[in-house]
Amino acid sequence: MNDIHIFCDIRVIICFKELLFNLTMGDEGADEVLKRVRDNSHAERIKRRKEMYRKQRQLTSELSRIELTKEFSEEEVIKTARMICNGPSDSREQSLMDLKKAFILDQCHMVSFMKVEGALHALVGYLMSKKPVEQLLAAECCSNLAMGDSKTCFKLAKSASPYLITILQGLNYNLMNVCIISLFNLSGSGEKICDLLYSQGIFNALLRTMSIPELRDNTIKTLISFTKTGSKILVEADVKNLLNAVLPYFEMMDKVQWLVYQLTPFSYVNPFLLQNDVHSRILTLLSSHRQIRIDNILAVTSLVRIMGNLIPDPEGITACMLLRRWETTCEVFKFFLTLNFPHLGKEIHWVLANIVHHRNPRVQTQLVGVDVSWAILGIASPGS
Repeated sequence: MNDIHIFCDIRVIICFKELLFNLTMGDEGADEVLKRVRDNSHAERIKRRKEMYRKQRQLTSELSRIELTKEFSEEEVIKTARMICNGPSDSREQSLMDLKKAFILDQCHMVSFMKVEGALHALVGYLMSKKPVEQLLAAECCSNLAMGDSKTCFKLAKSASPYLITILQGLNYNLMNVCIISLFNLSGSGEKICDLLYSQGIFNALLRTMSIPELRDNTIKTLISFTKTGSKILVEADVKNLLNAVLPYFEMMDKVQWLVYQLTPFSYVNPFLLQNDVHSRILTLLSSHRQIRIDNILAVTSLVRIMGNLIPDPEGITACMLLRRWETTCEVFKFFLTLNFPHLGKEIHWVLANIVHHRNPRVQTQLVGVDVSWAILGIASPGS
C-alpha cells in the first residue's frame, strides 16, 4: 500500500509539471493533460493489481498470463453477479471464477458487483458451501474484493469476516490460507475495519493459526498488518499473548522480528522481552549475519531497532549485556558501519549513543573498562 501511495504522489507531481508545460506551450489544454494522466494512472493501477494477484496467489507466469487475458465489461460483471444469486447451479463455479478475475483487473468491477442486490450476500453464502471448490472460489473472490476501496472493504468485513474467521477453526489449510490472505487485505484498510475485525474474533483466531506450520507465514503477515493499523485496539493481555505465540519463532522468521519491533513502543513490552532474554538473542542473531543484502536488510534493521529500544531500560540490562560481550558487539557494529546502507549506520550510532549516555551507574562502571573511542566519534557528550 505504501508503494501505491508513493506512486500516486509521483503521478500528481508529473501531472502538475505536464499541465504547466502544456499550458505554457499552448499545444494542449489542461483537460486533455489531466485526462491523459488519469488514463495512464488507471493503466498502471491495473498492472499493479495484476502483480499483487500473482504474488499473493503464487501463480506461475504462464498460468497468470492465461488467467488474466480475458477482459470484462461492466455489463458482464453485473450479469455474472446476478448469476451467482439465482443462476443455474452448474454455472456457479464458472461465475465465481470470472468474478475472481474481474475484481483483480479493475476496481470498478468491485463497485459494480457491490451494487447488485443480493450479490454480496450470495457470495458470503458460498463460503459455507458444502462443495469445496465453490468454497475456495468464494474465499478467493473475498480476497480480491478486500483490495477495493474503504467502502467495499467495510461492507465485506461486516458480511464475510465472521465466516472467514470461522473457517480458520477448520482443517482445510488451502482454504484457510486464502481466508487469512483476505483478512490480511482487510486489516490494512483502516482502523475502523480493524476494530470490526477485532470484535469478530480475528485476534484469537490468528493466535491459533500461528501454531500451524502451513499457515504460519500468512498469519504473521496478517498480524503485522493488523497490529500496525489497529495498535490502539489491543490491550496489554492481547500483546503479551501475541508475544508468547511468536517468540518461539523469533530466530527462524524475519517477519516475526519485524512484528516484535512494531510492538516495542508499548511500555510493557520491553520488560517482557528482557524477561525472555530477547536482547541477548538479538546480539547472537546479528553476529550470525555475514552478508547484508536486500532480502535480509529488513530483518537486520528490525533487530537493531529492537536493541535500541531495549537499551534505555532503567536497570541497564541490555547495555550491560552489550558491554559484557563488547568484543562481539564491536565486531557486529563495525561491520554494519562499513555497509552501503546509510539508514543502518544511523541506527547503529543511535544504539551506541544510548549505551554511552545511559545513566545507570552499572553501565557507566562497565564503560570505564572497554574501549569505546571508535564508537563515540560523532556522538555528542551528555553535557554538550
